[in-house]
Amino acid sequence: MKNLVLEKIGVVTNILEDKRIAFAETEDGESVFLDPTVSEGLEIANQIKVTVISNSRFSSRTQWRALKVELLEDEIALASLATPTPEELQELILGYLDDEPDMFFSSHHILRALGLNIGHGDLRAEADKLYRDQQICRAKVSGPRYQKRTQFYLYSKNIEAFLYDVDSDYIMEAEVDG
Repeated sequence: MKNLVLEKIGVVTNILEDKRIAFAETEDGESVFLDPTVSEGLEIANQIKVTVISNSRFSSRTQWRALKVELLEDEIALASLATPTPEELQELILGYLDDEPDMFFSSHHILRALGLNIGHGDLRAEADKLYRDQQICRAKVSGPRYQKRTQFYLYSKNIEAFLYDVDSDYIMEAEVDG
């Protein structure tokens, strides 16, 4: 039982209000499912300490299931509120993309995963600088004009991340810029 229950530090990355569930990402980049019994009162970007067990029986993408969640109110949480310089932000983006070089992420996802207290425009501006400096790849995704949001960008360390994946639930057409 000792190796079945672990404690991990993470950040809340997604909250589904209608289902009262949430998800977190650990320092190791692993996903944690937070059911309604432990997710109440949490907000996106909260730093947490979670007691977890394997979730492989229920999901192949979410490695852990939380048994207990503690909100961290110490210097770790306060450090995430500091606004990084443009150079620090670029390093954070590169580090995040280096951790999963064959995956792509929207600026919204990167911002939530890093737990930064800045606007999406700031993150996009620095990610676009990295793209122009040929340090990362970018894909432009466009949708029909009748939708409110008709385009956005996805970022990755490797261009291969934008190739079609047969496990995808749906196919998006993307114009690959880099």
